[in-house]
Amino acid sequence: MRSNYSAPSDIRRSASDPLRFQIHWHYQSTESLKLVWDDVPGVSLEQSLSDIVVGIIVAGEMKARLGMLQGHARRVEHKAYVIREIQRRKDEAIREEQERQARIEQSSIDKLLSDAVDLRLANDIRGYVAAVRSANLNAPEPVGEEQMAEWASWALTQAERIDPVRSKAFLEPVVDPGEPAARSQSRASYESEDEAHARHPWHPNQKWYMR
Repeated sequence: MRSNYSAPSDIRRSASDPLRFQIHWHYQSTESLKLVWDDVPGVSLEQSLSDIVVGIIVAGEMKARLGMLQGHARRVEHKAYVIREIQRRKDEAIREEQERQARIEQSSIDKLLSDAVDLRLANDIRGYVAAVRSANLNAPEPVGEEQMAEWASWALTQAERIDPVRSKAFLEPVVDPGEPAARSQSRASYESEDEAHARHPWHPNQKWYMR
């Protein structure tokens, strides 16, 4: 019996040459499994057909079992990978949440300090207006009442705008600066110095102003 996949040189060999039957095996070899039968003196390959059939059945059964074992091993490995990936994502989510809470806490502290400075600045402006009015009454050349009232009204308006208690700004929620919406809002808020000055009053450095 010659394989149809034999090389041309094997096909042209004499029919009297010894024949070989071999089961192709891609798994790890085992000594208990016979895969090759050859013509031997006194026993032809045709006379070994029964053994060959049994060998084919045994090899097929073993191949099926090895395939199931390998499939099971792959499923176990995949399950372990899925478990590791789920744990990794949980750990990452916990870490991101901790970082988010830390950012919000820091932003809350920064806002608290900023509001405290704003309130102090607003009250200082009010005190300054009162002091100017009092000093103007005893000034050698006092400013006219109409002009003084106009300036005082403007200054007190700035104090009202700055005061976080009057504006309820101290109750505004703190937004996570790391959120995409907060970053987009930050980028969209870029403006010229003139626009910034028109929108926001001058604000002193916190450490300097609170000394």
